[in-house]
Amino acid sequence: MSFNKSIKKIIDEADGEVDLCDRAISDITEYISPLSRVSHLTRLTLSHNKLTNLPTTISEIKGLEALNLFNNHLESLPLSINDLQKLKHLNVAVNRLWELPRGFGACPMLQVLDITYNNLTELPNNFHYLNTLRALYLGDNDFKVVPQEVTRLKNLQILSLRDNHLTELPPAIGQMSKLTELLIQNNFLTTLPIELTQTDLANPKNVFRADGNPFQDELQRHIETGVAQTFQFLKSAEYAKILENTSPVDQSNATKDKTLKKSRKGQKK
Repeated sequence: MSFNKSIKKIIDEADGEVDLCDRAISDITEYISPLSRVSHLTRLTLSHNKLTNLPTTISEIKGLEALNLFNNHLESLPLSINDLQKLKHLNVAVNRLWELPRGFGACPMLQVLDITYNNLTELPNNFHYLNTLRALYLGDNDFKVVPQEVTRLKNLQILSLRDNHLTELPPAIGQMSKLTELLIQNNFLTTLPIELTQTDLANPKNVFRADGNPFQDELQRHIETGVAQTFQFLKSAEYAKILENTSPVDQSNATKDKTLKKSRKGQKK
């Protein structure tokens, strides 16, 4: 790979932040060493490029706090990303990720993780160790169930699960006491767990979005009237009876045509 002079100039003149957005970069391996020498580099933007992989040497940029890889062609992330011990914000939305690396929960300072618009169906077993995580965006992936690792994130405030293949929410979501925003639009949900009322999502200051689901008729009517009315209904004896007589959508039928997505053109190896 020839070392692009304009990119080299950007790196050489940088102080604290490097923005390499929309530079048609397909490989950053040769840029890692000069990037690691940038004074106080805390933010690296590589969005809207053509990256198919992230080199393991990314961990050499020790002080990195924000890494933006939005809209590339990544199918995986290196295990060494766990070594970015100061990383607080990671954006890998609009890629082709099939999985996150083992040990991903070892990022001790991660606060915001955006994995929207990928191909994920599960999360690493130690994902719940991300105790500092406050915002998690999992929208537009291929989740059929909410990973239990998510409901164990006790400090999470924002959770987006919109546009997946979910047929039900787990009762454990009620234990996520710090949730202030929950987005579950456009799934295959027919009911909501009563335990959802244990959260503070009915507070007018908070955000709960659930449109675009095939909810049971009476529940749908309450959802259309507002969040507070919906949560009151979830506590009612009438709703308890509805739960007894309603089955979730068959997961084998909970699929959507996502073949037109650019990020899904890569094939799983």
